[in-house]
Amino acid sequence: MNWDVLIVLDADWAPHRDEIDRAAVVIRPDRHRFSGGEVHARIDDLPVGSQRILISHRVNSSDDLMLVLLVADAVRGRMPGIAIDLYMPYVPYARQDRRMVPGDPLSIRVVADVINACRFGQVLVLDPHSDVTTAVINRCRPLPIHDNVARAIEGCSATRIIIPDAGAAKRVHGILRSLEDRCAHVTTVQAMQTRDVTRRGAITGMQLETDAKVTAQQCLIVDDICDGGRTFLSLSKLLRNHGASSVHLYATHGIFAHGLEPLLSCADAEGRLDGIFTTDSIRRHAPHPGLVQFPV
Repeated sequence: MNWDVLIVLDADWAPHRDEIDRAAVVIRPDRHRFSGGEVHARIDDLPVGSQRILISHRVNSSDDLMLVLLVADAVRGRMPGIAIDLYMPYVPYARQDRRMVPGDPLSIRVVADVINACRFGQVLVLDPHSDVTTAVINRCRPLPIHDNVARAIEGCSATRIIIPDAGAAKRVHGILRSLEDRCAHVTTVQAMQTRDVTRRGAITGMQLETDAKVTAQQCLIVDDICDGGRTFLSLSKLLRNHGASSVHLYATHGIFAHGLEPLLSCADAEGRLDGIFTTDSIRRHAPHPGLVQFPV
């Protein structure tokens, strides 16, 4: 799809996707924060005759989401009836897609209701956490990530793709089907987790499928999000105990809440990762010899 205008709300990032690079005009609105903490943005001008606009923003906080809502309203104030689409690579609250215990909010539904109120023509996202996201956000369109996964497979010479839990199986198999001959030499290994829902889903155990063969293999764990990374260290340790020769991680959305060092510099016995592949959907991370970042 072609857009007449691309509105970029990040100060230090702009989309780098073939689907988006065709926008004719790029606008970065003036942003401001009032003394009471409220965010603000102003659209000074839009090209005459514009028919379709794309707002892009890495939405990593409630303020970021509010900024998107304000800009959408500002655009409609200048050009009532204009078609507006949204590109937000990472969908906040997507992991809160169920009520774990009584009294929990269904957070992704709340966020979806707010986004849907803006009446976007389409909402472009990257690697949503589950099908719940695309079900509750109207006209939600996930953009493909298989090229990034293929580059990660090639970058670490992976021979085994490790699926970290049952929830990731459908997504990973879909990616591999889209790659076809590019990863014909790679086979998958399913890992299984047990969780305690009374402790916010804390992982209490992990194992590989019964016939898993990872001895002397180059393993690549594929998942959508890396938060602190403790789960992946535990899985890496399990794979090394089963004889894996290397363990890398591909995670589309790299939060890395505790930094990269605990993941890349710990001892093998603690599950060290040999390298990490991610995107800049959350932020652009400082260069690290063990990190490869793909622009989105």
